[in-house]
Amino acid sequence: MTVPTNGWVQVGGQTFNLLFTCYAPGAGDVAAIGVGEHPDSGEWIEALIQGFLGQPYVGVRVGESTRYEAVLDEPLNVYVRDDTISVGAIRWERDLDLASGVGEPAGYGTVLVECTDYEAELPEDY
Repeated sequence: MTVPTNGWVQVGGQTFNLLFTCYAPGAGDVAAIGVGEHPDSGEWIEALIQGFLGQPYVGVRVGESTRYEAVLDEPLNVYVRDDTISVGAIRWERDLDLASGVGEPAGYGTVLVECTDYEAELPEDY
C-alpha cells in the first residue's frame, strides 16, 4: 500500500517521503509538520519546517532517540513560492546540543513540501 506524501526531507544519503500539514499563522510566516515512517526500519519520523521571519528552523526526529537539525552557525533560508516550501543546502547535525551548538555531522540535504492548503492556526502543542 502506498502512503500519500506531499513532500520530502533529505538528510545525507537518506530521503524521507512524508505527509505534511502546512500552516500560515500570519504575516508571511509558514510552517509545515510532516510525518511518516523510515523506509528501512519502519520507525516513526516527524519533521518540522519553520519559515518565521528571523527564526527559520528545520528539524527531523527519527524514532524516540535520533534528531537531525540544521547547524546553528550557518544561514538557513526557507523559501515559499507557488505553494511550495523549500530549503536548500542544509548542513545537518545529528543530536545537536542547542546550548553548545555541538552535534555529530550528518551530511547535507534539502527539503521540498507542496502545500495545497494551509491551516490558519498552529497546533496547540507547537
